[in-house]
Amino acid sequence: MAAGKNFAIDESDQIWAAGGKASSIERTQYRAANAYMHDECSKIGSEIFRLGGTGVLYNDSTLQRRFCDLTTTCQHIMGDQEIGVSLGAPTLGSDVADAEAL
Repeated sequence: MAAGKNFAIDESDQIWAAGGKASSIERTQYRAANAYMHDECSKIGSEIFRLGGTGVLYNDSTLQRRFCDLTTTCQHIMGDQEIGVSLGAPTLGSDVADAEAL
């Protein structure tokens, strides 16, 4: 997880160093770093939930509530089709429609 965190922080630092102005590929790399971190956190959360035993299955379980929150957050990020499009298009040399909106 530390590698992912460093990846996300590095991408963010590059954008801040440029005064908050970034090219579409830089914004895309930043979004990819965030998606990667969400994916890693989701994997860790799933493993913690699995190791939590049967007690986490009950509605009053704090761990179950946190797992639902984590899963919902990750779905909002990972379920966004634009992340793949915005990374794939510039990588393949194509323009991204509405690149400034990324």
